[in-house]
Amino acid sequence: DPCPCGSGKKYKQCCGKL
Repeated sequence: DPCPCGSGKKYKQCCGKL
């Protein structure tokens, strides 16, 4: 899934660890 943070990386890596 594309991350909503605006990055093209995978979710956990686009937003960092939440």
